[in-house]
Amino acid sequence: MPVLKRNGLSPHELTTLNMIHINDSCILRTLSEGVGVESPAMNRIMNSLEKKKLVCRQKDSRDMRYTYFTLTRAGVELVEKATPEVQEVEDKVLLALTEDERKQLFSSLRKLL
Repeated sequence: MPVLKRNGLSPHELTTLNMIHINDSCILRTLSEGVGVESPAMNRIMNSLEKKKLVCRQKDSRDMRYTYFTLTRAGVELVEKATPEVQEVEDKVLLALTEDERKQLFSSLRKLL
């Protein structure tokens, strides 16, 4: 997908950015479950996104065991710019499928989720 290449992102990184954008702030475990990767992999993703200055982390002032992740201004801008491009690609893929194929795809996705 051009938006990924242009911004040096992996699909998991873009999914993570979208999750944080929708949920304001997230903890590592929530992100790991939502993206479908183990915690060590999610930690590497977060380190990469932080290095790219797209996310920042903040310790919970009441419970230092929790670290919350939020998008930086650059992260918000990237997600808002990338979302229409991703939607366009998804629409093209879905339009290439027959009605039966779309039903089967959605049925399979419901079972996975």
